[in-house]
Amino acid sequence: MCGFVCLWKIDDPELAQRMIHKISHRGPDELRVSQANGPAVMAHCRLSIIGLENGTQPIYSGENVLVAYGETYNHAALRAMLGEGAFETQSDSETILQLFRTGESQWVEKLDGMFAFVLATPDRVIAARDPLGIKPLFMARIGKGLVFSFRVESV
Repeated sequence: MCGFVCLWKIDDPELAQRMIHKISHRGPDELRVSQANGPAVMAHCRLSIIGLENGTQPIYSGENVLVAYGETYNHAALRAMLGEGAFETQSDSETILQLFRTGESQWVEKLDGMFAFVLATPDRVIAARDPLGIKPLFMARIGKGLVFSFRVESV
């Protein structure tokens, strides 16, 4: 099941902690809040299914950081296409991050599955969900910042 929260340009790890605890029942195997290198605070609660040993999120690659939930059905094909050497985990979610790093346009369209994610770099944030909206993704403004989550709960 999993769940995530991303605070963009809102420097409040305690808010992220309160938000992720509201949905922690969705990911009983692990809960993590971390401050990314850029203006993002990421939180994730995990139900371990794929990448049991090393699929912890947020997933970092250089200055880029990702939180995701759902499943990328074609992760094995994408791994083969991108080369196993690009990957540090067995998580299907890491394919999202590695596709982004290719710099190709329309890279999100290569993802097949039911998913939602937020990917933050030091200067931008990318949020997307599967084309059918099986996995919802919500956004709200707080001051000059943005909040992303898969579910809306009062905190």
